[in-house]
Amino acid sequence: MKKLTILGVVFLSMTILFSCGDDKKSKKSKKDREISVKNLDKDIDNEEDAVEAMITITKAQIELVEKAIGPPLLMMDDEDLEDRGEDIDKAEEDVWDKIIDEEWDEDDLEDADNWDEYEDLKDEFEDIMEDYFEKYTEKINNDMEEYYEEDDYDDEWSYEFEESFMEECTSKDYLALYDYCECALEEIMYEYTPNELENLDPDEALEFIQFDTDCLELIDYDEY
Repeated sequence: MKKLTILGVVFLSMTILFSCGDDKKSKKSKKDREISVKNLDKDIDNEEDAVEAMITITKAQIELVEKAIGPPLLMMDDEDLEDRGEDIDKAEEDVWDKIIDEEWDEDDLEDADNWDEYEDLKDEFEDIMEDYFEKYTEKINNDMEEYYEEDDYDDEWSYEFEESFMEECTSKDYLALYDYCECALEEIMYEYTPNELENLDPDEALEFIQFDTDCLELIDYDEY
C-alpha cells in the first residue's frame, strides 16, 4: 500500500513570502493548541486504531493548511509551518510503518467502523488544499502585476523597433551608414526609454547623436 506523502511534496515546493515574529511564549502557546501527533503509532492495536491515527493526522494537515491560508497568506516553508509539517510527516510515516508491520492492507482498513470519517476528512483536506493553491496563485499573480507595471512592459525596447530603425536609417546607403546607424541606435536606446523618445523633439535627438556621441565618425564617406 502506498503512503500518503502529499505534505512532503507541497511543503518543500513553496517560496517564503512571510516570516513570523512570535516570541517564545507565543510559539509555545500556539503549539499547545495544536492537534497532537506524538506517538500515534504507539496506541495502534487494531485496524480501527490505525484509521483513528490517520484521522488525527488528516485533521492536523487541515489545521496546518488553514493556518497557511490565514490571513495573512503564508507559504508552507514558513519556519513555523515547515517545522509543524515535518512533525506531521514523521507521525504519518510512523503510522504507516506500523500498518505495514501488522500486514494490514487497504481492505482491512476500509472495514474499520471509522473509515468513512477518514474518507470525509481526506475530501475536506483536498478541498482546502485546492483553496490554498487558488489563493497562492492569486497572490503570486498580484505580486507579479505589481512588480511589472503595465507601463514597464510598454516602455521596453522591442526587436521590431530596432529592425525598423536600422532599415530606415540605412535606406539611403546601407554600406556607408550601417556602422553609424548601429551606433546611433545603441546610444539612443541607452540614453532614452521608448516613451521618452516618443515625446522627444526630433532635433533634440539628432543633436544628441551629433554632439554627445562619436557615431558620426563611423560614416564611411568612401562608400557614397
